[in-house]
Amino acid sequence: MTNKIYFVIILVLFSGCKKFLEKLPSDFVSPDGYYKTAGELETALIGVYDMLSQEYMYGKWYQLELAVGTDETYKNGQQAAGSSATYQHAPSNTYVQNLWRYLYFGIERANNLIASINKPTMDEERRKHILGEALFLRAYYYFVLVTHYGDVPLKLEPTASFNNTDIARTDSRIVYEQIIKDMKEAEVLLADQRATQIGFGGKVSLTAVQGILARVYLHMAGAPLNDHQKYADAKDYAFKVISSGEHALNPSFEQIFINYAQDLYDVKETIWEAENWGNRYNSYVETGQLGSISGPVAGDPEIGKSGGNIRITGLLFKTYEADSSTTTTLRYSPDLRRDWTCVQYTYGTAASNPNWNRTATTGIYDMGMGKWKREFETLTPKNPTYTPQNFPLLRFSDVLLMYAEAENEISPLSQSAIDAVNLVRSRAYGKNAGW
Repeated sequence: MTNKIYFVIILVLFSGCKKFLEKLPSDFVSPDGYYKTAGELETALIGVYDMLSQEYMYGKWYQLELAVGTDETYKNGQQAAGSSATYQHAPSNTYVQNLWRYLYFGIERANNLIASINKPTMDEERRKHILGEALFLRAYYYFVLVTHYGDVPLKLEPTASFNNTDIARTDSRIVYEQIIKDMKEAEVLLADQRATQIGFGGKVSLTAVQGILARVYLHMAGAPLNDHQKYADAKDYAFKVISSGEHALNPSFEQIFINYAQDLYDVKETIWEAENWGNRYNSYVETGQLGSISGPVAGDPEIGKSGGNIRITGLLFKTYEADSSTTTTLRYSPDLRRDWTCVQYTYGTAASNPNWNRTATTGIYDMGMGKWKREFETLTPKNPTYTPQNFPLLRFSDVLLMYAEAENEISPLSQSAIDAVNLVRSRAYGKNAGW
């Protein structure tokens, strides 16, 4: 009898153990338990977009570390050993590592969403749009990867196990082919998703897909692939955007950047942008550092603090056609972009002074970067470090210049290429610009 009791007790314990071990975790949501409603697909799509504004992408470090080693800008101050701002792009570099990581975070999120797109019962048009945006974003993240790292692992399915994460690199030409495939599918799925109907640049529209496709084809036409036949594709896709009737140049170059500071949208000019919002004085932290690291030096919180970490090179200043290509002093330039972009002053204190007590710069080799000026931010109080300013990923001026580049490679000095360039130059010189 005693043995029977022990047997029953052991049986109950083992049964309880089994049920306990089979219990699903409640502190996180697994992919199998998600993507079951239209709302969950929408939330997952926001997560795919989210990578664009993270600090190791367009929120901060891409502009401060990975994109400043050019003939246009430089990072101010003495640089530490291994800095990517001085062309030291070693695998151990934090910024090189984390750009890679965050791009694959975005790809993994997109893969999970794409794999689950048919799970919920929902409006088929909205499902189609979500899939189109997810495919495009996955392709865009691969585009950033392949242009920065060359051959990269091409992963198109969600990670099912920690045992299959060691993936070989794929030849960059094959990666580009997948990028084109995804973006062209997105073009079809988003055929009726127009920028002017959406009304803001943070969401992918048909012309955003087409404009980025033009950029992808231009990269394929150049080194290292040197597939010159792709110039024709780049021209065709740029012209799709131009002829859509959706976009036009903002007549004011300055207003483009004031809009970013004030969370205003102009989808005619800015086709696609990485979104930031807020001042971090609440729970929302989707903010970047445009202006605080890449604006004129300012120490006053009313103006908006900026360390002026990114500076303008003298070469960029001289490119704006002042009196001569060798000028080293601040002279008049007919190109209105120069004095907005190349800041010839630092800020003092606000003190309700309309000029913010500016101190003039005396030369062209220590000039601040002026496109993103914090004085125009309307959200207060202004955070000393973080800003709500959006990062432009594709503007109509980019499309015009891509069209001109591709057309010029096909038909050197053709009138249509010259006309496209002159549209951008007309605005730069304060003249009426229209297609």
